[in-house]
Amino acid sequence: MKKEEPTHRKFNSLNDFHRALGLPKPLHPMINIINLDDVNVVPHELPNMMILNYYKIAYKNSMASIAKYGQNHYDFSEGGLIFTAPNQLFESPDEIKKSGDVLLIHPDFLLSYALTKKIKSYDYFSYSTNEALHLSLQVMEM
Repeated sequence: MKKEEPTHRKFNSLNDFHRALGLPKPLHPMINIINLDDVNVVPHELPNMMILNYYKIAYKNSMASIAKYGQNHYDFSEGGLIFTAPNQLFESPDEIKKSGDVLLIHPDFLLSYALTKKIKSYDYFSYSTNEALHLSLQVMEM
């Protein structure tokens, strides 16, 4: 019997995630900012479905396609702010080029801060798979 290939890949360390993106080792093992212009890997070489053991806040100011989140598709062609909690499954669109920045924070990094308890109340980290937080140019210029 042939073993089925996993449909996603889980990254437990920033080192592993950086390696998969073709980036040098991160300067800190628990927090890092990635400029997407520095990613040195062809998108189809990465799994489309990923799980990170980190909080992820990504500002993508240029995405060439519509992103799938849960069962729905969302138009981020003018950019977007994307939040995911640790161990949340997300799909990365198979695009030629993305532009923006990604902040990754391991939950243990926050342990000595009050934010550890408050972050769970920030709904945008725990949106259902049928919700999304959208920003528009009009809102960002206010």
